[in-house]
Amino acid sequence: MKVKDRVAIITGAGQGIGKAIAFALAREGARVAVTDISGKEVDTAEEIKAFGGEALPLRLDVTNYLGAQKAAKKVHEIFGRIDILVNNAGVYPFKSFEEMEEADWDRVIEINLKGTFNCTKAVLPYMKEQRYGKIINISSIAGTVVGFPNLSHYCASKAGIVGFTRGIALEVAKYGICVNAVAPGPIETPGTLAEVILLNHEEILRNLAESVISGDEEKAKDFARKALEAGIDPLRAINEGLMRGMSRVGDDFSKLKIYLPEVMMAAEAMKAALSILEPAALQKGAGALKKSKVVIGTITGDIHDIGKNIVAMLLRANGFEVYDLGRDVPIDDLIRKAEEVGADIIAASTLLSTSMPYMEDLISLLKERGLRDKYIVMVGGGPVTREWAASIGADGYGDDGEEAVKVAKELLQRVKGK
Repeated sequence: MKVKDRVAIITGAGQGIGKAIAFALAREGARVAVTDISGKEVDTAEEIKAFGGEALPLRLDVTNYLGAQKAAKKVHEIFGRIDILVNNAGVYPFKSFEEMEEADWDRVIEINLKGTFNCTKAVLPYMKEQRYGKIINISSIAGTVVGFPNLSHYCASKAGIVGFTRGIALEVAKYGICVNAVAPGPIETPGTLAEVILLNHEEILRNLAESVISGDEEKAKDFARKALEAGIDPLRAINEGLMRGMSRVGDDFSKLKIYLPEVMMAAEAMKAALSILEPAALQKGAGALKKSKVVIGTITGDIHDIGKNIVAMLLRANGFEVYDLGRDVPIDDLIRKAEEVGADIIAASTLLSTSMPYMEDLISLLKERGLRDKYIVMVGGGPVTREWAASIGADGYGDDGEEAVKVAKELLQRVKGK
């Protein structure tokens, strides 16, 4: 490159592509002004100086036109000219269009597209005066060749850069100014790597949910292993993956979109994944101080235990000492075990509305024996609602496993001061 003694401004030069461009120009003898909003521009400049290059660090928010003008003026005052501008600053937050807010869209357009306009506008007078200039705008294949899911705002901004480049290039060519756009494909940078990891995690969680919905045991186990290999917290994999899928199954069942066989297949897929995730979750919480003792079981008349098993596992993972009596448990057995181990909480679950009355019987029996004030009683399960739990005098209700743990902790603190 014939850039020796040329003066270049590079935006977004604190890391990634911008930093690499600044290094390359400096090694070829250019005097570089490295700009960034993060503060990392100082580190980039110091590294360039360390190998004998000449660099000026400047803090710059490219969305601020006055800031861009001041930066260009300072570079011109120090170096006497501006030959090259590389519009590289950009962001690429992954978000689906349905989840995207107006503020998300505006931020990406402001930085990626308006930032390119602001900086070009700021340097143009100096380039016109010297009848020479090179402006390189960093676009992307996302704006020229192919779209990417969860990046519609980014794709739009990069396509805008291409259109901007084509238009302004025709206007300023008469001043000896050349404007081009470069559209790279995926490049591993600190920013993109973090987003790829995040996207990979979301993809794994989505597949965990889908494996439960489809009742695919092998897929469930496969993505449970992948979740652990990817460093996803096992409790997150359960709550945001498996439970998300089971919640969908419950909704579909209540609307008669699916029937009991599909529910049972979903439960089996969930059990398959839990066989891998549960040991990891328990190991992670193994060092926790035992907070309280919980006796839990699926109430009389109900043999469904997937929800109860999840709650029991999450309680253990959070340091509770859990006594799981299984399914179809008589209420007298729950009370007897609570007395035997000195429990703080009795938790009852059911998936069947026909078994719900036994929960009310549990509370009545505790009252008859003068034990009601001794225990916190929590209830939950598919047909159980918060309002119904309150109506029978239960102390707590959890809509899912995660909420059950949270409520248990809050009740212990409030009722027993633990």
